[in-house]
Amino acid sequence: IGFSADAATQELAQSLVDVGGQLKGVCAVVGSDEELPIELAKASEMLIHIRCADEQESVRLRNAADLAGLGIRRVVADAGGFSHLPYADNMIDVLVVTRASEELLQDLAIQEVMRVLRPQGVAIVGKAVRSRGGDIAPDRLQKWASGSSARPIPAARLSDLGTWCVLQKPEPDGVGEWTHWTNTPDNNPVSDDRVIRAPYLT
Repeated sequence: IGFSADAATQELAQSLVDVGGQLKGVCAVVGSDEELPIELAKASEMLIHIRCADEQESVRLRNAADLAGLGIRRVVADAGGFSHLPYADNMIDVLVVTRASEELLQDLAIQEVMRVLRPQGVAIVGKAVRSRGGDIAPDRLQKWASGSSARPIPAARLSDLGTWCVLQKPEPDGVGEWTHWTNTPDNNPVSDDRVIRAPYLT
């Protein structure tokens, strides 16, 4: 028996990938949404990590990933809270929430989302029409996002698929540009970056 999702889930997954702007990298899905994380993996080359509220749901998603031929190399699911996400600082390329509720937004602070996103990483937070649960008001999402310096991103592609707040984490002040093999066109390998400082850990 294989794995298949409905057309609405496939459309939402493709739209989320397009708005996130990444085909590769690490995508964090906060809160389970049935088969959507599996479709995100199929619509991209990203590693999908799902943070579920309960262990049974994480087991079900791992089994679904196996049925879809993805497995642990592409889809990882675990259970735990949302107040402190299990990621290092500046690690996540795209963070997705498609079943935002009042309870979830109280647990998941915008500061925690910004902590785990890499500079220029994208957070897509909202309530999809196809997803179970009550709707979330746009002004509630705006209030939730107001505690950060993130840049809002227009997401017309998602407008018919739910209520959304799409944010991009800004680069920290002092980040240098490294546009060529030796930093600049004049082959000067000395960067003007003021963020990276010794000791360097690799």
